[in-house]
Amino acid sequence: MDEKMFNILKKNKFRNNIEIRPVKIYKEENLFYLKSSDKQNYVKHRLNQMKESFKEVLNITEFYSINHQSHVSFYTIGMVLIHTSTKLTNDSLYVVSNIDDSNDVLVKLNVKYLKKYSFFPGQIIVIFGKNPNGNEIIAEEIHCIPTISYSSAVEDEENLYSKNYENGPISVCCFSGPFWNESTKFESLDLILEKIYDVLILFGPFVDSKMTAKYESSPQEIFTDEILVRIEKYVRKGMNLKVILIPHPEDVFTVGIFPHSFTFLNDKKLDDRILMFSNPSLFYINEFLFGLSTSDILLSLSSEELFCNQENEKADKCSDMLFCNDRISRICHHLIYQKSFVPVFPSKSPICYEKHNYLDMDVSPDFLIQCSKLITFEKQIGPTVVCNIGSQSTPDNKHYIEISLKSAKESNGKRYDISFLNLKNKS
Repeated sequence: MDEKMFNILKKNKFRNNIEIRPVKIYKEENLFYLKSSDKQNYVKHRLNQMKESFKEVLNITEFYSINHQSHVSFYTIGMVLIHTSTKLTNDSLYVVSNIDDSNDVLVKLNVKYLKKYSFFPGQIIVIFGKNPNGNEIIAEEIHCIPTISYSSAVEDEENLYSKNYENGPISVCCFSGPFWNESTKFESLDLILEKIYDVLILFGPFVDSKMTAKYESSPQEIFTDEILVRIEKYVRKGMNLKVILIPHPEDVFTVGIFPHSFTFLNDKKLDDRILMFSNPSLFYINEFLFGLSTSDILLSLSSEELFCNQENEKADKCSDMLFCNDRISRICHHLIYQKSFVPVFPSKSPICYEKHNYLDMDVSPDFLIQCSKLITFEKQIGPTVVCNIGSQSTPDNKHYIEISLKSAKESNGKRYDISFLNLKNKS
């Protein structure tokens, strides 16, 4: 037998079995029939989604309406919104609620007595304060860190998945597009496909406007003939190899409304090892829950934030999490604890708010992988490891993330290792 073929067969024989279970994968439908009530219903959904978690952490049983007129301090819940401005300022800071007797009215939020706060449009907050006239809440406390649900699979299913680690840790690679330019063609994609991973996650864009300008073929044909053919060749290297593809807002074959999916491939028969997921996605790799998004949520949060941090303020849960760390950590806390893939509202990008269940992050994942223009990083935020692979606008000098998932028996407490690597320096 040919030695090269023997080595491939030998390697495949001892690779781990991988189970991938979709939790939340979106398929586009009826996105051109957006109703005027969608945004209003989305606000209601977000408030109902968060209110019980805030009650639990504050140990209270009810909220008053935001326009409740009272000289006595009370708790109320609402969504932060901008009014008469394009940027959130102290003068344009309002809250709204449509789940009680507030009747969708905007109520001014007065924060002059607060020494620390971090707001953004769309944020769900609890306010403790007074509203003497019914149209302005004078805030004494702001609460923005509710209880969250997190994946319990790592603890509960250790024995069930232990056999999947018999041949060592599970190797996961995250690599983002674009993968093509006019001079080097698909060199970056070819380079990453030279190495073998148990799970390879490819983020778009796969086919952007620069490519379509140079090809006579349709975007669907370009994807099938140039991208998919390479991936099909890759999975033939091993029986248990898996490839997950996540579309990007710049992919020309998407409808252009978040959430995104590979609509044109819905009827195409693919190899079972090639998984076309949506943007965003939630899925398990064995017992680890992964959340993925190629939309720049982190930059949106960062650019929309209204922030104040004066010293000598009393410590509370919000202060401990939001004001004792760097800006990136603060933004990541908002992303995890607001329980949404699109916490900023309204978004400057087109979003189908009717499909709000697909925008929710009901359970905090073990890993949340983002593609943002902010610096690359890895942060432990509550129960979640948040990673930014970065926005790599060209195929030159690209980097990628390697994640090693370990069995509970061999981990000594830490179940993973993460490395950020440069593609050109790959051995």
